[in-house]
Amino acid sequence: MRNNQATDKISRLLKKRELLAYYVLCKEEIEYNIGEALDTIINELILSKKVAWNILRRLIRLGLLTRTDNVHVKCKEFYSYFDALLQSYRERRARRTGTMWRKR
Repeated sequence: MRNNQATDKISRLLKKRELLAYYVLCKEEIEYNIGEALDTIINELILSKKVAWNILRRLIRLGLLTRTDNVHVKCKEFYSYFDALLQSYRERRARRTGTMWRKR
């Protein structure tokens, strides 16, 4: 995915650690300093600094966290990921089965 295309097209499910980190970040605050986000992930999930940084980078690359400037990241709404995941699943399923899906 390109820069923060957010949840336009979800290509894969989040891994367990990524999902838990995303949940931990989104449940408390909406905007974080990158250092605070790393500390939160490290302390809540008991991970090393390198693993926490890789997870944070993946969340930014997937567009679930967006950079507001060089130092801050903003959390997208937690349920928007699941809505986009459902939309992507329906589109792939309709393409595979050849049926047209209508949005309700």
